[in-house]
Formats: sequence, C-alpha cells, structure tokens
Amino acid sequence: MEEHFKELKKKLEKGYLQKIINKYFINNTHAIRTVMTPDILYTDTLKREESDFLQEKLETLTVQDTDFIQKDVQFLS
Repeated sequence: MEEHFKELKKKLEKGYLQKIINKYFINNTHAIRTVMTPDILYTDTLKREESDFLQEKLETLTVQDTDFIQKDVQFLS
C-alpha cells in the first residue's frame, strides 16, 4: 500500500494531476449543451394529478376509515 502512495506522490510531483485535468476537462473536445425550458402547464398538471390521486384514495376508504380520519382531525384541531 505504501508503494502505491509513493508512486502517486512521484506522479503528482511531475504534474500528473495537471495532465489529467487538461486531458479530461480543458482539452476535451466532447461537449453537450442542455437547454431547459419551463413547462407552462406544470403546476396545473401537478394539481390535477394530485387531485385525481386523492380522489382515488377517497373512493377506497371504508366508513370506518373516514370515521377514524374525522376523529383524528377533530383531535388535532
């Protein structure tokens, strides 16, 4: 293990890190451009999906479930 650190130290003294940075970042000819555009309907869509989800959950509740929830609401109010 110590040999590996000695070898790394020698490489660092010879500019190893600078060479790696130049190779992979500065002189890298590959590039990507990402363009982000806002979704004007995002909030409306999110609200609709959330409303639909909650409606589905409400439809699956039993009478006991709704009673339990109402008691919790009253207790927490």
